[in-house]
Amino acid sequence: MVHRKERGLALGVALAMSLSAAGSAQAASASKTYLFLFDNAAHKQALVGQVGAKLKRDYKLIPAFAAELSADEASALQGRASGLLSVEEDQVYYAMGGGTQETPYGIDLVGAQAAWATTKGAGAKVAVLDTGIDLAHPDHGNVILTTSFIAGETVADGNGHGTHTSGTVAALDNDFGVVGVAPEADLMIGKVLSDAGSGPTSGIAAGIDWAVANGANVISMSLGGPLPSAVLKASVDAAVAAGVTVIAAAGNAGDDSKSYPAAYPNAISVAAVDATLAHASFSQYGPTIDISGPGVDTLSTVPLGTGRVAGASVGASNFLANPIDGTAVGAIPGLVYYCGIGDGTAGNTCPAAVAGNIAHIRRGTTSFADKVAYATSLGAAGVIISNNVSGNFSATINGTTPLVVVSLSQEDGDAAQALGDGVSGAVAVNVSDYAKLSGTSMATPHVAGVAALLYSCGGTKATPSAVRSSLTTTAQDLGDAGRDDYFGAGLVQAPAAVDDLCNGSGGCRGTIGRGGRGLGTMDIGLLLAPAALLALGWRKRRNG
Repeated sequence: MVHRKERGLALGVALAMSLSAAGSAQAASASKTYLFLFDNAAHKQALVGQVGAKLKRDYKLIPAFAAELSADEASALQGRASGLLSVEEDQVYYAMGGGTQETPYGIDLVGAQAAWATTKGAGAKVAVLDTGIDLAHPDHGNVILTTSFIAGETVADGNGHGTHTSGTVAALDNDFGVVGVAPEADLMIGKVLSDAGSGPTSGIAAGIDWAVANGANVISMSLGGPLPSAVLKASVDAAVAAGVTVIAAAGNAGDDSKSYPAAYPNAISVAAVDATLAHASFSQYGPTIDISGPGVDTLSTVPLGTGRVAGASVGASNFLANPIDGTAVGAIPGLVYYCGIGDGTAGNTCPAAVAGNIAHIRRGTTSFADKVAYATSLGAAGVIISNNVSGNFSATINGTTPLVVVSLSQEDGDAAQALGDGVSGAVAVNVSDYAKLSGTSMATPHVAGVAALLYSCGGTKATPSAVRSSLTTTAQDLGDAGRDDYFGAGLVQAPAAVDDLCNGSGGCRGTIGRGGRGLGTMDIGLLLAPAALLALGWRKRRNG
């Protein structure tokens, strides 16, 4: 009988020889990153030292490592290793985003301000695993630790997604910009997605490993992919076993497909709702959905100067608007003319007088780019695109235009149309350090922020199972009575969850929070006459 230690050594030598031989035979083959998951640390260690320079990551939280290997090298390891549970190629996961101090509607919707009488999150640590953060942003929250897991990129956020999600968790309560759900919580920023918005399993697992090792209470992951990973699942399971609550975005495919890591049982999967509590059309649904958060046109921090804010006025009416991606920046006064859907057919044309003025076009039938092109062909200087269903929307023209282009809700579009043609108005888009984005990515940090409040006030009662229970049992029930596949338990409610876990009341079904700070003025620069608007250049105003 071979002694266990001797057997491990012999196997290691044999595997090293196999790797060498395979490497020689496949010198011309492209290598890939493979993740190896073992049943225990001893079996992992028997091999990890033999991988040598091909080792990319050695995980501490779970018995796994990542290595850069050819297909034959990976096969050699898989066929001869003891205790090997899985071998998988490194997958790519993506930011679950969509697309300035006022209190964002989502903070009100989850009732965060009502919970602040008990806690604002002090002492809780939230690890945001995303595209990094802009540390120069004055509103970025209390960042205590940063690490990048993307080769060649620092933690600086060249994408914007990570700065936005971290701001929803814990943007400072400092009387300007926005405020997060848990403004006194500590943020740990792990860059696991590149500036292009994607990242491999190996880096995400390393981020989870890092977060647990450095004392995170909550891990927030606004990311996902369609394929499961044994290593990622094991990392989530191990993090929860270590006392960390893991929260992830359900996905933006708008169907009942699963997205990972959200679909893993130990992760809390977050779907998105809009400001009216309707299920967001892009939000994935199904039996793995646990809870919902605000995720449509959510306002938060972005890297300095990369945000856009917009508004419009028609006659004496002033409207909040969304900038259409690709729009020019500026303020355009002019007369407003209604153009139907703006496709040039009967009843859907702009009058010649629109030249130098503002075209109001309805959404539908033709693309946004085509609508803008039609307005451009007639010499319009600005464009309003109003929705053809309730609420506002975010959109892109898949390019750029010299026109200022904004969107309005159907309700505001109806009001503008009712004022008639040739009414004076204005459209404006301005550069900002804040922006509205949509996605289950935006819903996820709302839930992570509430979880941070629970860890802040819950003491030893705040365990992953207790936090999950408080979040779900006190949620505002939406859709079908009880849990359903679109909303999960319903909309997360901060005051009821805090009362349940921290005050020991047992809680009851939450009600929609409406308290506290009220709406600020950051998006209200257009509540001015067009002339005053143009003179001010529609500068961003801050609360005072």
